[in-house]
Amino acid sequence: MIIKLNVGSMPMNPIIEVKNVSKFFYRKNLFFKQQQKEHIQAVKDVSLSIFPGDVVGLVGESGSGKTTLGKLILGLIKLNSGNILIDNIDFKKARTKQKKQIRKNCRMIYQSLDASLNPGMKVLDIIKEPLDIHTHLSKEDKIKRIKEILISVNLDETFLNKLPNSLSGGEKRRVSIARALVVTPSIIIADEPLASLDASLRYQIIILLQEIIKKYSLTMIFISHDISSISHLCNKIIVMYNGNIVEINDTKELINGSIHHPYTKLLLSSMLDLNRKEIKNQEITIIDENIIGPEKNEGCDFVSNCPLYLKFSNNGKCLKEKPILKEISEKHLVQCHYVGSDNE
Repeated sequence: MIIKLNVGSMPMNPIIEVKNVSKFFYRKNLFFKQQQKEHIQAVKDVSLSIFPGDVVGLVGESGSGKTTLGKLILGLIKLNSGNILIDNIDFKKARTKQKKQIRKNCRMIYQSLDASLNPGMKVLDIIKEPLDIHTHLSKEDKIKRIKEILISVNLDETFLNKLPNSLSGGEKRRVSIARALVVTPSIIIADEPLASLDASLRYQIIILLQEIIKKYSLTMIFISHDISSISHLCNKIIVMYNGNIVEINDTKELINGSIHHPYTKLLLSSMLDLNRKEIKNQEITIIDENIIGPEKNEGCDFVSNCPLYLKFSNNGKCLKEKPILKEISEKHLVQCHYVGSDNE
């Protein structure tokens, strides 16, 4: 199933298409080299379509696969199966020139500020580097462009000769955003851009992202473990668990209580909004994971913690059959055997 996330009223072609994409990694055993390497599947047969102008929040706990999916879309890591198309170009089949154009049009704001900003480079050179790679502008035009983009992120040219270690956390984040924007991309994937920032700085960066999305007509995937932050920026939320997309809905509908997958309820129950007001949700029972060993489960990945499994466990469907994403209302999809059914 291809999940279409189109927030506009006019029909248009998707700018990003993810088709049955899977990614696994191998974990080496340092003590028993002769043993078979452990196979870890980070993304499991994920499909979706994102349209120009969409601002999509990709949310889930650590290890849910959301960052891996973002890197797969950008071509930063190779997928094991499936296809990803950007502007109708399959990255796996693209020529060198096409891949370079995709990398220019699709930029990433990385979570780690220290890793993404070279400590030995001045702000000028950090922001200029993408221009050197992707454009043929003169030196003067590059400087002019850098000054313009600094203003867009609420910095000025006095920062050009500063090193990253002389900047505050908020200033580093603004520089990282400027670096992503300087080559005028159409797609931004922001990976936990609010991490390690205090509440006031998080709010400032959210406002900044809202401004640049509007100013540059960006399509954005905003990756976070925090639905509260996503709710202030995104018009659509995708919830991931253990490499699967388990729920998709419009942000307002999801935040206002139209939540169906038990994992989404669990995720939201632990969140506070930016005003420190608790989001009230139905209670969810946590089941001891030892009740159901992973080797016995060929069905739903969330079964060990799911109250619906206890309710409908007699036929064993949750253990034996993988659920698929199904539409339970317009623009609302859930990966569950029983949500939306007559038995719920």
